[in-house]
Amino acid sequence: MKRPHYFYHVTPISNLSSIKKSGLVPCIGKNSHLVETTPNIFLFDTLVNVQTALSSWMGDLYEEFDTLCILEISLPYTFQVSPTFKQDNESWEWYTSAQISPENIIRIICEDGSIMSRQSM
Repeated sequence: MKRPHYFYHVTPISNLSSIKKSGLVPCIGKNSHLVETTPNIFLFDTLVNVQTALSSWMGDLYEEFDTLCILEISLPYTFQVSPTFKQDNESWEWYTSAQISPENIIRIICEDGSIMSRQSM
C-alpha cells in the first residue's frame, strides 16, 4: 500500500489556537469514544476523500459546529502513520498515535474556500 506524504485533518475552527501551540494531540474524542480504546489522530489521504466524508457521515458528526477547517499536513515518510482500512490494498483514512507538530501543518482550508497559512492560525 502506498503511503501518502500529505494528509488532511478536519477540525472545528475553534481548535486552531490550541493546534497552533501544541499541534495535533492524539486523543479519544467525542466522535470515537464508543469505538476507540487508543488515543489517535485520524487523517484522510486526499481532499476528495475529505469532501466525500464531510458530505456524508462526517458532516453529520460535526453539524453542531458553525465552522470547520481542513488542515493540510506534510509528514515525513519516517513518521509512523497506518491505514485504518486495508481493503483492496487501499485506505482513504489513516491514523497515528504520535503527536503532530504545528510545523507539519502546511495550510488551513476553510469551509468558505479561503486558505490560511500556518502562521495565520
